[in-house]
Amino acid sequence: MVTGLVSELPAYRFLTKHFGPDDIRGRRLALREDKYGDFVPALCDKIFKMTADDWENARSTAIDLRRVYNDLGFMPKIA
Repeated sequence: MVTGLVSELPAYRFLTKHFGPDDIRGRRLALREDKYGDFVPALCDKIFKMTADDWENARSTAIDLRRVYNDLGFMPKIA
């Protein structure tokens, strides 16, 4: 899931810049913004709290997810 989001968020942001609120695609995309703002920080928080070795891959990829999410201007920011 984390790996997918690292690719999905830039694609989503690209599309939101190309389809505005007057376009049905832009309106549909806008519906996702708040869901990303709820889901991604909660997912990162959960992953960063995991200490078992089998979470290492998820933790290392979540670092990239946090960077991508914050760089693309999603809110709230992830610390």
